[in-house]
Amino acid sequence: MYDVFISHKSDCKPWVLTLAQNLKNHGFNVALDEWVLVPGESIAQGLANALINSKKGIIVVTPEAIESGWVKNEYYQMLHQRSQVPGFSIIPVLLGQEFPGFPFMKDIFWVDFRDPGQVSRL
Repeated sequence: MYDVFISHKSDCKPWVLTLAQNLKNHGFNVALDEWVLVPGESIAQGLANALINSKKGIIVVTPEAIESGWVKNEYYQMLHQRSQVPGFSIIPVLLGQEFPGFPFMKDIFWVDFRDPGQVSRL
């Protein structure tokens, strides 16, 4: 069982690795693609299994992520998981410049890493 699954676009992999390592250093069991995928295993199935076995889902929102098929897929899987599993929640993490929002931006509390002076907002 993972504490958190991290969905992201590969363009921000160095930042995501730092986030994942920091979470791990604080005692969280993190499901990150390169940490959970097994050689020879279907990538889609491996990620789906990791998400199903996670208590929370982090989605790293960047302008590139909005256009990513993988991130969209994982977001929809998280929505399904949230509707089926009590306590599962989606934690949006904003990174990068201004961009049009995901649908959740209006009604889910998110973490904002775009401006170091502003940590999060509604």
